[in-house]
Amino acid sequence: MVTLTEAGEVAFARLRDTAIAFDAKLRAGLADADLATLNTLLGRIAANVGAGEAAPPWADLADRRPE
Repeated sequence: MVTLTEAGEVAFARLRDTAIAFDAKLRAGLADADLATLNTLLGRIAANVGAGEAAPPWADLADRRPE
């Protein structure tokens, strides 16, 4: 079993908060429909380059909202 130290927990929380803020910055001004279109287009691009059966890293990101 792997556990984080107290310092690791603090670092994780800081990185998580930074990632959430960056995601909000990226999505600023984009409607849900825009994000859905982006998800579809990125999926097509991945298929064009042979991403295979594995879902691309951005799969379903348009559906996720920070807590």
